[in-house]
Amino acid sequence: MAEQLPLPLSLNPALDFDQFYSGPNLETVSHLQELAYPYGESLVYIWGDADSGKTHLLNATCKRFNEVQRNALYLPLKELKALGPEALDGQSTHDLLCLDDLDSVAGDEEWAHALFLLFNIIRDQGRQLLVSSTVPPDALDIGLKDLKTRLSWGLTLKLKALQDEDKVQALILKAKALGLELPNAVAQYLLQQGSREFGSLIRFIQHLDRASLAAQRKLTIPFVKMELRSWSLGH
Repeated sequence: MAEQLPLPLSLNPALDFDQFYSGPNLETVSHLQELAYPYGESLVYIWGDADSGKTHLLNATCKRFNEVQRNALYLPLKELKALGPEALDGQSTHDLLCLDDLDSVAGDEEWAHALFLLFNIIRDQGRQLLVSSTVPPDALDIGLKDLKTRLSWGLTLKLKALQDEDKVQALILKAKALGLELPNAVAQYLLQQGSREFGSLIRFIQHLDRASLAAQRKLTIPFVKMELRSWSLGH
């Protein structure tokens, strides 16, 4: 591969395993936590809906590698697509490479060939690869059959959707990580009255962190209702 392109990327320190509500995905999270250790899988492919937490888990896995003095790199392919497959050049030198949103570049022949070459280099060097997508490997829109086959060689894990009670607990956990006390009843109200997109609810919790600090208010239903109204108008 050619010389590595400088990529303006950094891990989100807030996205670690402690702040991820596992719920029905405890086994999947356990597999990812073990990747940084000698018995970890060489290739893991996780897939699930857009709001299932794939990006969070890839960031958390990279952070775990760094904690045990192993280097890892997170590449958001959806953001890097505009740079072309050259963005992958020189990225095979890390102990772990995390490729997020593989399906966003799957239909591009040049990207497919670059990914195939990268996969082979990582395998030959005995390094590890973690990939995420919204579909399983056999459903990827990849014309390069050999790449699709190789992506099926490792461990494939599906992220299960959270049920409403799980989402309530996940919101409470996110609020706690921000130093907020989100009562169960308020979290349930937010789930009923807010966006059905879980990612949007998480962003609203971040908004509440700022709003409650500015207003010196606790997270009560009346306060959340008021902020939800203004948030909806602005979004």
